[in-house]
Amino acid sequence: MLTRSSTNNIRQTNTTPEWADQPDHFTHMTHSSDTILKREETMHLEAPTSLPTEHRYMRSSNSSSSSGGFGSSTSNSSRSSPQPSREQRIMEPTEFDDLIDGKHFLSSADEVDEDTEHYAASSSSSSDTSSTIRPSKRRKKTAPASRPKKKTASSYRPKQSAKSKSTSNNNSDINLPPITLSIDPQDLKLKRILGEGQMGMVMLAEYHSVPVACKFRRAKRNKQTFEDAITRELAFAARLSVCPYMNPCIGILRCKQARGGRLIRGDDLYIVQRYYENGDLRDYMEKLQDNYFHESQVLQIALTLFAGLADAHKMNIGILDLKLENILIDSCGSAWITDFGSCVELRGDDDWIDLRYVGVQWTKAVAAPEMLHQHSFSKKSDVFMAASIIAEALTPQLSDEEFAKNVLARAKNGTVKFNHKKIHPMYREFVPILKRALANDPDERPTAEQIYKVLLEMRSLSMKEGIQQRTVT
Repeated sequence: MLTRSSTNNIRQTNTTPEWADQPDHFTHMTHSSDTILKREETMHLEAPTSLPTEHRYMRSSNSSSSSGGFGSSTSNSSRSSPQPSREQRIMEPTEFDDLIDGKHFLSSADEVDEDTEHYAASSSSSSDTSSTIRPSKRRKKTAPASRPKKKTASSYRPKQSAKSKSTSNNNSDINLPPITLSIDPQDLKLKRILGEGQMGMVMLAEYHSVPVACKFRRAKRNKQTFEDAITRELAFAARLSVCPYMNPCIGILRCKQARGGRLIRGDDLYIVQRYYENGDLRDYMEKLQDNYFHESQVLQIALTLFAGLADAHKMNIGILDLKLENILIDSCGSAWITDFGSCVELRGDDDWIDLRYVGVQWTKAVAAPEMLHQHSFSKKSDVFMAASIIAEALTPQLSDEEFAKNVLARAKNGTVKFNHKKIHPMYREFVPILKRALANDPDERPTAEQIYKVLLEMRSLSMKEGIQQRTVT
């Protein structure tokens, strides 16, 4: 069995594959991902309008449209605003005031938010009849003295019962269900070590005969430092639990080890997580029998990896330390992202952070070029590292050093020059994606969501081709 950890048992790096001197296989692809990328680049989605038809021409001309596919989003500030047709009429000043007051957007009085209620309360108690937000030129219509004043949407405030008032004033009285599983230490039994880090280690354990992974502090490591790091990791794990293919936290407990692998109540923090039969992606690659994954296996890994990464980016969370050891493979061959201790929070798609002032750990050997020579990180940096993981899965016969030298062709300053000739021709569908995602310029890389959509279409095409082949035979 060939492993990536040892370079002695691996083929020579200067050996050129048999397909390297043959005609370029990547220019004659049918249903290739390159065709899909070009189609993605020609798609442009128009931003939907939320105003009624007669009010659409009032929208600002600075609204931008998002570009579909792999093209970067461009601003359409030069686009002139559509003019009203003959059937459209110009709003009267009174109608415009109603639009500002929010009356066109409320279907019932119950839809008034807290800010409107607060303004209604202050305006009803004041003797001045003009609005504090925008002065109105309309003359106030007074109701007859015999008729009670009708409550409008801007002055209506729903009544609260005594029970609801007490609940809103004291949120601590609400009994919320536990977020994590309540685990008795006596129900856990440690088995063997799965992995070790700088501060903690992970062991295989059994919880009511069900295999789980248990993470805790290593011996002679600072307890407070470990628990501070775990607290940060659990905070991001809780937020990412809504995303697919993010390793969840099952339970947290305080205990200590006893003889025979038993746990008893103590002061050490133990984290219980899901157990993955195939281990991390590096272990999964070392278990290969014929040194190569099937195309469908690589597609499943890539799909699940970018599915989780795309949703994390929607929540403006960057993973920052994506590598083989932090990708777990379940029994179905799906990839699960784990170890959220290095995650960072971003403010948007174009936001970047200076790694010199973050104070988190990350791996330089797999980092994006801008992380090495500019100390900057963005969502596109995650895309580079995720694409590098897929490229490593396509070349399991190479060691880490051979992969960095012959496939990425990484220079001393961190820049790369992707060499697809070291990748077997059966993986030709992935080459166009990797070329774009491994670009040195972050602006030239697609987003994780765009790559995920292309991978979905690749799977759909491969399934159709498989059905057609079975039909012919």
